[in-house]
Amino acid sequence: GQDGALDLFSRVIDADASNADAFKGQKEALNEVALLAEAAADAGDYTKASQLVDEIARVSANHVSLSNLRPKIAAGQSDVQESLERDLRRAEQLITERAFYQPANNNALSLLRSVLERDPNNLRAKNNIARIASELVVESRAYLNKGDIDGARRLLQKAEELGASGNDVRQLKTDLRESAERIDIEVIDNGIGLPKQN
Repeated sequence: GQDGALDLFSRVIDADASNADAFKGQKEALNEVALLAEAAADAGDYTKASQLVDEIARVSANHVSLSNLRPKIAAGQSDVQESLERDLRRAEQLITERAFYQPANNNALSLLRSVLERDPNNLRAKNNIARIASELVVESRAYLNKGDIDGARRLLQKAEELGASGNDVRQLKTDLRESAERIDIEVIDNGIGLPKQN
């Protein structure tokens, strides 16, 4: 890539400071990297753009492109941060309203997943997804306590898809299994579903 070319030209220039071809090649490579950084910034990939700007600055601290690229990247990163913060605040409000995954176009989980697509290491989004998973385990337990085994199973499955685990989940699975077995036994004991005897 161009960053490899920059390193190569830098090594040649270090060895021979009068090598005009190396200086020319370095200048062209710097311009190419600047174009790549500009394209990355235009595409909203500010991490890549920043890395490319760092490569330019490492070789040429006063390169002409830096005065334009740095403010552009900083402004873009600021816009991204504001957008992430806005979505996180809205997701947290929806969690409070218990709109975890419904309605389809306005729910906490969709917003949090959107945040993680843009910022995969966002701890606040991950913590809020874990919070939803915990809430779903609690809801699943409430459904089981009301005797709605299917509803409890559905909620537990959603919770596990979001990473719910631990003793609460294991105990809930055991309780669900035992409740289902108890119902099966009651059905057999009551003769429900058995053929009528003549």
